[in-house]
Amino acid sequence: MKSGTLKKAQSLYSRRRYAEVITLLEPQIFLYRENARFYYLLGVSCLQTDDTGGAYSYLKRGQQLDPDDTSILHALAAVHLKRRETNESLRLWLSLLDKDPKNRTARRALDIIKKNIEPGLLAEAVESGRIRSLYPRPPLRLPRWLIAAAVLAFVLTPAGLLLAPTIKSALEPQPPQREGASMLTLDSVGGDLTAYSGTYRYILTPTEIRDTFARIQRYFNAYRDNLAMKETNRILNSNAAPALKQKAELFRSHLQKPDFVTFRDNFSYSEVTGDPYLYNGCYIRWKGKISNLSVTPQKISFDFLVGYEDEKVLQGVVPVVMNFAADLRNAQAVELIARVINTDGKISLEATSIRPILSGGS
Repeated sequence: MKSGTLKKAQSLYSRRRYAEVITLLEPQIFLYRENARFYYLLGVSCLQTDDTGGAYSYLKRGQQLDPDDTSILHALAAVHLKRRETNESLRLWLSLLDKDPKNRTARRALDIIKKNIEPGLLAEAVESGRIRSLYPRPPLRLPRWLIAAAVLAFVLTPAGLLLAPTIKSALEPQPPQREGASMLTLDSVGGDLTAYSGTYRYILTPTEIRDTFARIQRYFNAYRDNLAMKETNRILNSNAAPALKQKAELFRSHLQKPDFVTFRDNFSYSEVTGDPYLYNGCYIRWKGKISNLSVTPQKISFDFLVGYEDEKVLQGVVPVVMNFAADLRNAQAVELIARVINTDGKISLEATSIRPILSGGS
């Protein structure tokens, strides 16, 4: 059973199904408490799903079990860089190069650190996702049928070189549209796409409106609901025709609530407060501390000190309400997922998931 679980986790990891790796392995921590490979698979999967705290804890344990494992060293270096802990990240990348002088990823990492040594530039590199190219990734895994088809095509006839892409495209299943995606098409919309009177936050041309609906549909089918919601808000606050706004409003009900495993596409505090109307109804994943905690039988409310989990930088204070029970206390460092509520340009949060930040985590 023990080896079978790890084998299945490795297979899921090879297919980049990181959330399923986490779901499979986290309940097995006691059983695999002395297995470095277990902690590597779990830690890297957390890193890929932006759970930096979990990634750090699991990979650190893996390093304790096997200090010479270069794959764990690589992953930990990426975690520290994401946490903007430049000195520790630099030390680990250099250590990795000592063990593996030909490691190209480590050299690229040193180049990124050198070019973004200033805190503001490094923060921008992290927020933009540029450092994701440094994350450990499973090797390219080609289906057996594709390997066999390629051998036949290139051995039997030179024409196979031209036919292989067509064959591959024809045989690969096309991802189905999600339920609700059809309402985003504009083919059946008659009349003008824009309204010509009124006051609007965003003024869009007909082409921009079509492009925005196309982006919403693309994000929705890719299960990037947060980005789809943001673009939906752009339509709702624009000069788009009333019929299009009605489409966008109905579409919002098809968007799903994320959790710590499924969360994607976070928005920073500065982004949300810079344009609250664009992020209304979107979900954020922020860290901070609890202040002015109030607990009643109906709800929990508190002021959230955004970015103050390590008591270094306070980005802002946002009121939060929770409609579920949780064991919380004042001055506690937590990470939460919450829905943004915009009220006349002022934001508050409705928390949907919350967890404490443990000492040494992030």
